[in-house]
Amino acid sequence: MIVVLCGVAGAGKTTIGQAIAADRGWRFVDADDLHDAACVAKMARGEPLTDQDRHDWLIRVHRLVREWSDGTLVIACSALKQSYRRLIARGESCVGPSHGATVKFVLLHTSRETVMRRLAARRNHFFKGSALLVDAQYDALEMSDELLIVQVDDDVAGGTAETTRRVLELL
Repeated sequence: MIVVLCGVAGAGKTTIGQAIAADRGWRFVDADDLHDAACVAKMARGEPLTDQDRHDWLIRVHRLVREWSDGTLVIACSALKQSYRRLIARGESCVGPSHGATVKFVLLHTSRETVMRRLAARRNHFFKGSALLVDAQYDALEMSDELLIVQVDDDVAGGTAETTRRVLELL
């Protein structure tokens, strides 16, 4: 199984993804590391990415999904739109699965207030607490039937361990 943790910046994708990968002994990849330099610079300036900006990045994420032969992978990736999730799972043709592994998308749904608080505390990351960027991500977020949804806020009792447990229950 390949698990893609999606959601807006600051939702906890990396933290929860690393915890799931450690729990299961799977590989973890942060899709932020697959952005090209121009897109990273654009976000660092506080400018939202367009669908065109994201296209090559989504193809790189899809290639990772396609090439991971044993299917034991956790990816932290915003994957905000249904079309992005389709592209990640199936590639540009959007016909059939990427390979034999099941791809599950888990949305870490988080309040804007929690996200802004978390982003303000970030260090050494290109995506800072820009209200314009956060609002653009919430505007782009599309719910769909393939999403498994976990509500994640700072007041969740048990923090990371509890959220990880809830995600694992859904899988």
